[in-house]
Amino acid sequence: AEAGVLYKAATGLVMFREGEHLRTINIDLIQDEAWATTLEFNVVLSEPQSCTLGRSLYTARVKVINADVFPTSRYADLIAQGPKGIDQIPKMNLMLEFLKMNLSIPGVQRKTALHLALDQVHNIYFYFTLTVTRYITDVLFVEDPGHVALLPGVHASLLVPGSSELSAVALSVLYISPMALLHGWDYISKSVDLKGTLRNYLRSNLFRKYLNYTDDARKLVQEAEIRSALMQDVLEASLCYMRAVDLVRILIRLAIVVVFTIQGSPRSWWILVLMP
Repeated sequence: AEAGVLYKAATGLVMFREGEHLRTINIDLIQDEAWATTLEFNVVLSEPQSCTLGRSLYTARVKVINADVFPTSRYADLIAQGPKGIDQIPKMNLMLEFLKMNLSIPGVQRKTALHLALDQVHNIYFYFTLTVTRYITDVLFVEDPGHVALLPGVHASLLVPGSSELSAVALSVLYISPMALLHGWDYISKSVDLKGTLRNYLRSNLFRKYLNYTDDARKLVQEAEIRSALMQDVLEASLCYMRAVDLVRILIRLAIVVVFTIQGSPRSWWILVLMP
């Protein structure tokens, strides 16, 4: 456990008077609704005066047992009923609670924001490729070139005045040049490893939960079940969050297509309305 997250760090003096053999140390716990399994911290005695510390009795391990259910405690009563109770939970609400739980994991909010920002680089380039298509048909392949918005607020006719051929060469350079930047963004996105962060958090907490089962409870869980949960179920759960993040990128790309279509042909709005 981390000080300041599940408990308040404390220091002090413990004094045993003559004839005393027991003293109480109070450590304040911090109520946290985020799902996590049993975590531990140590209480350590040091710098003894007029006494001697035992070789193994100077430290005490304290377990903080988290009573919250996965993914959050909002539907704890229904989840406690098992599959029948879980079926009564609205699927969308349960999904939102799952996303909320993931966002409470340390570092996930920052990595999610960075992942979404990097995704928009691809969306910007996607918008650029759409305008390139319009530029080719409305400028390069016509006798009287018009003006096309390559980017919002940036209008261009022939990139090289008086020469469609050189303008085509210049356009190809503009089209290919961002490739290195896109690959760089993809490399950074992979190094962020948002999926790995989620997977490691879920696996470590699930395995820690299993280790803190009682002997009787552990006998009810087959080894194959815990192995499947750690390897397959955790992977699917982390992928579910990643798909939700990817959905944001797809929705923004869809918005780009809508804006691009209306800009080129305002009367085509009714076609967009009829799109499934």
